[in-house]
Amino acid sequence: MLDKRRHRLFYKNGESSCGRRNALLKIFVSYNPGAEIEQSTALRLQTLAGLYGVAINLPDRYGTVDLKSSTQQRIADSVLFVMFSTQKISLQVQEEVNHALSLGKNVLVFYDKSVGKNLTTYSDTNILEEYFDPLIDTPVTIMERVLKQREIIKATQEITKRENNVISAVVGIGLGLILLWAFSIKSEPTATDSFEN
Repeated sequence: MLDKRRHRLFYKNGESSCGRRNALLKIFVSYNPGAEIEQSTALRLQTLAGLYGVAINLPDRYGTVDLKSSTQQRIADSVLFVMFSTQKISLQVQEEVNHALSLGKNVLVFYDKSVGKNLTTYSDTNILEEYFDPLIDTPVTIMERVLKQREIIKATQEITKRENNVISAVVGIGLGLILLWAFSIKSEPTATDSFEN
């Protein structure tokens, strides 16, 4: 039931409401269907994302158990793939993880020590691990731990560099226009110049 409500509330035209904001970074968060703690944490992260200048995209699972093309695109657009492991991983999450790894994305697993990572069959260097206690860790602390990941820091630095280049170009053009205007004022004859001759 939560999946249906979440879909109606957060999705329109295949995109999350947070994704429509002009967020700089996109992070994909996967969760096991039926795992209430994972679903609610994912939704809370999506709500918090705007405060941190990122967009959290969730899987589009409405009406099917297969990996939809919209979910594949959200994974491809994301800088980082985040998942939770508080129970045995569902086939849907496994498909999403496989797709992320096939694209070379890093997969950050927040796992409950009593359950484990549930990724023992994966021997990929792109799998990152973070211990997570669903009863203690808040969505804010989880978001802060996600944002400390190397991929997020690197992507943020690249975006800042691009923005600084754009700002420098705009300032340079502005200064050039001011100089051009200043020179055009000096070279134009004034009304007093014509009376002096």
